[in-house]
Amino acid sequence: MKKRVLLKDNQNNELYPRPCMPIGCVIFLNNTLDPNIYFMGTWQKIEEEVFFMTASSDFPVGQVSGSNTHTLTINEIPPHQHNLGTSPENPSGAYKIALNGKGYSNDVQVASSVTGGGQAFDVRPRRYAVNAWVRIS
Repeated sequence: MKKRVLLKDNQNNELYPRPCMPIGCVIFLNNTLDPNIYFMGTWQKIEEEVFFMTASSDFPVGQVSGSNTHTLTINEIPPHQHNLGTSPENPSGAYKIALNGKGYSNDVQVASSVTGGGQAFDVRPRRYAVNAWVRIS
C-alpha cells in the first residue's frame, strides 16, 4: 500500500506535491497564485502587458521589446489626397491664386485644413490575459 504525503497551506488547504521544473521554464496561470508557494525553485513574474513570441537572432530569449501603442508617422500613412472640391461660393472647384498683384500662377500649392489628432493607438491584438512566471533558480 502506497502512502501519500499531504501538504497543506496555512489555511489547511491541501497542496499537491511540488513538482520540479527546470530553470528557465515559463508557466501561465489563469489565477493570481504565486508559484513560489506551490513549486520548487524561485519564480519571477514576467512583466505585465507583454505578448510572447518565439526567440530569434534579432530577438533573443528573455528580451522585452516593442510597445503596446504607436503613433503613425507621415511615411506610415497610406498615400491619399484631400480634395478641396466645390462649395456654394466656388461651384466649379477652380482656384486662382494672386501673387503680389503680378498676375496669377498655376503652380502654387493649395492645402486643405489639417485633420487628425495625432494620438497613439493600441496595436495589441485581441487577447486572453494570464499571469506568466519564469523559474530563475
